[in-house]
Amino acid sequence: MIYFEQAGRLGNQLFRYAVARAYDIERGEKDKLVVGISRYEKEGKANNNFDQLSNFNIKKVEIADKDAIDLYSPSVRFVYRLLFLIGRLTGIKGKRFEKLTWKLFSRIGIQLDHYGTYPFKCPQTKDVFLDGDFQNPYLFSHIKKTLVNEFTPKNEPLDKNSWFYNLISQATTVCVHVRRGDFLSDQYRKDFYVCDDAYYKKAIALIEQKVENPVFVFFSNDIDWVRENIKVNAPCYYEPKDNPLWESFRMMYSCKHFIISNSTMSWWAQYLGRYDRKIVISPDHWFNNPEMLNIARLVMPEFVTIQCPWHN
Repeated sequence: MIYFEQAGRLGNQLFRYAVARAYDIERGEKDKLVVGISRYEKEGKANNNFDQLSNFNIKKVEIADKDAIDLYSPSVRFVYRLLFLIGRLTGIKGKRFEKLTWKLFSRIGIQLDHYGTYPFKCPQTKDVFLDGDFQNPYLFSHIKKTLVNEFTPKNEPLDKNSWFYNLISQATTVCVHVRRGDFLSDQYRKDFYVCDDAYYKKAIALIEQKVENPVFVFFSNDIDWVRENIKVNAPCYYEPKDNPLWESFRMMYSCKHFIISNSTMSWWAQYLGRYDRKIVISPDHWFNNPEMLNIARLVMPEFVTIQCPWHN
């Protein structure tokens, strides 16, 4: 069995599944894939996070009706609880606890990783338990073709958007993803607010130097702000409103070139892009918090980066 705990929005869900699927293939596809969604039951509705994987052509997964620890063998459960007890008694928790225990946990088939910090390998234990965002493409880069197929929405493109898909396929389209919303909140701004309007203006100017006759297609969780604040002296379009997330995501990855934000959905759109000569513009750092940079793995060597300020 390969168990993975599901959490977060679409981008994080894709990372979690991608690592589980990579291990599944490495182990000969003999395991049952089991996904735990108890976190959504406890936190999802409050955070507006819901299961999105069921909208894609992923391998069949079984939904777990109990917490991961209840699926551990008695010996694994004992080691798990013992290590966490020691952590509580010594005051070691969070990222520090992960750093000290990840190798030992991995030996017994448990991989805990908040962002994709550690160089995990496929466990050879009878069962595998994964909990973390695993934002590190080296863990699944060898199954990219599989992921490109499986991260295609189950449903056909909506008829109302046929004109939009025609535009995307016929023009030299550039997906511009502007992530705002919670990234500007007091809770997340310190860590995640990297891409301001100056970044997008510089990125657009850079694309205009590199791409002949670009057509900019904007996607955002605040599309009205984009219309008012990011002006382009070139043809530009805005994602149609009231689309399901899987439809917006397909529109994004169907573009030829990409200006991404430090968003996991943004990252996956460029990763799944089909155009062989794509250009990807990204910020030069993924997190606004310098202390988090040592865990950042998503600014790829092939990206064209733009220096961004450190926002307070």
